[in-house]
Amino acid sequence: PSTATTPQSDGTTDPATPPTTDGDFEKISQPDSESSQQSSSAPADPSLTPEFRVQTGAFLQNSNAKVLADALRARGYSTSVRAEKLGDKVVFKVQTGTFHTKDAASKAALSLQRDGYPAAVAPIGH
Repeated sequence: PSTATTPQSDGTTDPATPPTTDGDFEKISQPDSESSQQSSSAPADPSLTPEFRVQTGAFLQNSNAKVLADALRARGYSTSVRAEKLGDKVVFKVQTGTFHTKDAASKAALSLQRDGYPAAVAPIGH
């Protein structure tokens, strides 16, 4: 059986420890112009548009983000890796779910934290 591994800041993985991030969420939460644009296929009713995701990691190396995303998927979480340009670097954000309310996203973040993952509510496109 395979075991989930945890990305470490030196690029290695360790299956025995909870995941860590390469940086503080607050420092990398600024959207780039491409990701902040609304899609033309967005629902006409704004209440139907998800407003939040839960971020569980941010990495400078896509391979580290993929390790965390795969571990979360193995535990049943709907997870994506989103690349975002920040200055002259690209940050790979691991995010789970889409939520219509901050309360729903906060509940999901608490569930992730109980499972041993760092989690912060992240607004979509703000």
